[in-house]
Amino acid sequence: MAALAIAAVGLATSLAPLATDLPVGIHWPISLLLLGILASLPLRRGRWSGVGLGVVGLASLALALTAPGRLEAPTRFALEDAAPLAQHLLRGARLALDADGDGFSPALGGGDCDDADPARHPLAMDLPGDGVDQDCRGGDAAPAPPPPAGLAAHADLPPTLRRRRNLLLVTVDTLRPDHTSLYGYARDTTPHLKSLARRGLVFDRAYTPAGSTRFALPALFGGRPLADQDLERWGNLFHFPSTGAMLFERLRGAGWHTEAHLPEALAQGMWFGLQAGFDAYRAYPQARLDARSDAFLAVTAAEAIEGAPRDRPWALWVHLVDPHEPYLAAPTDSFGADTRDRYDDEVRASDAALGRLVAALNASRQAADTLVVVTADHGEELEEHGARFHGKQLFEESVRVPWLIAVPGAAGSVRVPHPVSLIDLPETLADLLDLPPGPAGGGQSQAGALVGQPAPPRPVFIENPAQVERPRDRQAALVDGALKAIFSPRDGRLRLFDLAADPEERHDLALAPPPALAALGDALRAELDRQDQRELARLLAHRRASAPPRGNPVPAAPGLVWLGGQVDAHRFGGQDWFRARAWLRASDATRPDYRVVFTVRPPGGPLTRRWIVRPVLDAYPTPSWPAGERIEVTRVLHFGNARGPHVVEVSLLAPDGRPAFGPVQIGRVDVR
Repeated sequence: MAALAIAAVGLATSLAPLATDLPVGIHWPISLLLLGILASLPLRRGRWSGVGLGVVGLASLALALTAPGRLEAPTRFALEDAAPLAQHLLRGARLALDADGDGFSPALGGGDCDDADPARHPLAMDLPGDGVDQDCRGGDAAPAPPPPAGLAAHADLPPTLRRRRNLLLVTVDTLRPDHTSLYGYARDTTPHLKSLARRGLVFDRAYTPAGSTRFALPALFGGRPLADQDLERWGNLFHFPSTGAMLFERLRGAGWHTEAHLPEALAQGMWFGLQAGFDAYRAYPQARLDARSDAFLAVTAAEAIEGAPRDRPWALWVHLVDPHEPYLAAPTDSFGADTRDRYDDEVRASDAALGRLVAALNASRQAADTLVVVTADHGEELEEHGARFHGKQLFEESVRVPWLIAVPGAAGSVRVPHPVSLIDLPETLADLLDLPPGPAGGGQSQAGALVGQPAPPRPVFIENPAQVERPRDRQAALVDGALKAIFSPRDGRLRLFDLAADPEERHDLALAPPPALAALGDALRAELDRQDQRELARLLAHRRASAPPRGNPVPAAPGLVWLGGQVDAHRFGGQDWFRARAWLRASDATRPDYRVVFTVRPPGGPLTRRWIVRPVLDAYPTPSWPAGERIEVTRVLHFGNARGPHVVEVSLLAPDGRPAFGPVQIGRVDVR
């Protein structure tokens, strides 16, 4: 009886927020579903009750959603916000009802506009000008405008502000500005940060380019969104070829001595190639997320400051990690025991490490000739919108970051009130350090604010990708002044907020948006289309330019010719990485939607792993190829715990799932 009472209270609580959003006819199936979920919890060991009730509830909900007058998108979103269990069950039901295997269904608000065509679904990349609505957004994508020509604009700064000097860049993991003294927090968590801000620039509304470290820092150093960078996707890691475009590559190329001091997890577990900009790239296993690490990082970075060359300028990057979960209480003088108290303890620990670095600058008599920049990779969710940590949502607590630049020679502190992005950081530093301007179209210099010449405000783009290998599967946001739009291509949901009237983002205005907010939502979707097309153009350029191994072409399947394949071995961060590559050519004007299958197995043994892909990150299916098109199809191989020699094979599947060509062996690898 107690369990039923608790279930009834929980049910009433979960349904209460829906009273104004759900039509009357939908309450009973949702109630039945939620009651079934609650009743399915084990009442005593070895016994489950209510499973049948849950199944009946889900079936009745499905009938309600697919019947005439079914639950429309706004009500569906209200349900999913208020009842996360129902959200997961609905997603599972959509997968079960997916007829073409693309992961989406037209039923239950799944968003698939053609359940007989696996190349058309909400996460497909819409190819402009082909007359097909691949991403189910209601029409063919318009061609993106060409990238801007010329160079980024720099400000008219006096020599006291623009000159070659040292740079200390400190990025703090998971640091929210509203938990720092600099931005008005009641607790004195960051006295050293506040002291640094007495001269230079303080950005009151700085935004990260992405909501997690893996995506945010490469966008920061590149000075542009990831879709606009020349990068390679290796499994769930980025590889950045050395092009001279990254911030520290620009500094090193201009004569700076460059160093990085990082936790090992960043240097070896998220990306490769950033080290090309550094004379010394130090990764420390002692710096861990589950231990107080910033004091150690501060000591090593302070030693680097004290030993830095004096015959040329130096640039040092150190990444502090203490505010990242798990939050550890201070051993003495703790703020308290709850989550926010312990988070604040860790913020204060990172600020103490920052103070140690500033003390090293002063002790070495280099402070007057050193720019000090402090920012964060992203914010942190402390359950303001029902989630914890980061990388899940794009609300303000997740994506606002502190950003200050302490500039020797500045007359005082200048606060920049309008939204800016951390992709502006490289060009701002290039302006202050007298580096040549970079190409237009990326970040813009904010240095002019020091002399009353602020850069014109423009919309700020933010993203939350789900995986490196799936760039389209992401949330995205656009902030323009006080207006903010958040869009998820996966479920088609657009949220619109007026931050001036609703700074806590509690009132979604998407149901009846003012014209300016509706236009911002359209602008966000247009920016996603632009980035998709830029990404596709870059990938196609690489896939078309690569040459297949020498050999005789073989007719593979109707409309396709097999040109060959090979396996490349690379070593990144002390690990072996393998990439399977296959080359195909379109032999005539039309062909069905073939999928490419990569398999690995021990010689003569059973299958170890199998991957089924469409070319170019699923963005360029074979029916889109014109006659004569030659494309490299690539897959980074993961072996799990399998070790030893493996054979790599490639084959083709027809649209009906039957084999169309192969398997063909393209190489052998030895997994250590």
